[in-house]
Amino acid sequence: MKWREPANADELYRQQARQPIRLAEAKQLVEFNNEQFLKVLLPQYERMLTIFQDKYWLADTSTRQHYQALLQYVELWKRFLEKTIPDDVITTFDVREHRLEPLYQNLEEQFDRLQRVLQQADLSQGMRKGVAE
Repeated sequence: MKWREPANADELYRQQARQPIRLAEAKQLVEFNNEQFLKVLLPQYERMLTIFQDKYWLADTSTRQHYQALLQYVELWKRFLEKTIPDDVITTFDVREHRLEPLYQNLEEQFDRLQRVLQQADLSQGMRKGVAE
């Protein structure tokens, strides 16, 4: 599942060019997406960052390389929403979620790797158990 950032009506309308929607409906969708980002998604990103910080010492070196991107994403959005960073400054940063895709990819790869290790350990333990019987 991919999370979305707050959208604007123009962007949403362009994305739906093949199936044009009325401006009122577009505004409703934008408002829903923005509210979802504020109330659900950003808090989840903050939780993810907290877990990353608390468990940093457990993270693989390749995963640690993505910490800065997550930190920047969360902090820039918080500052923008709290109006502590000017609009013209925030536009100089790329605060779109696509910058976190390498982190997602890495986490998926690490999960798959650890799952294989656990399966192999489980198999070898089962084999030892069978020999001992």
